[in-house]
Amino acid sequence: MILRINGEIVPIDVKVKAWDQAWGRFRANHGHTIPEGVYPVAVDPSTKKVSWFNKHGSNRRQKRFRCPPGLEDFWDETTN
Repeated sequence: MILRINGEIVPIDVKVKAWDQAWGRFRANHGHTIPEGVYPVAVDPSTKKVSWFNKHGSNRRQKRFRCPPGLEDFWDETTN
């Protein structure tokens, strides 16, 4: 998928989250396989929410996403 955000072309690789029994929640896997310059987005099938992938070793509260600079809150429903 390609998005145009604020006049900028943003290449996106969309992954659907799958249930992870060990973690007890939906998770998107294989974000590390997405090439540099393409941004990974995850869709939770249970809630239909969309989010950027977290950078390795971070959590959502830290807002350390693998995304274009300045778009950390793009998918955040409180800002849309």
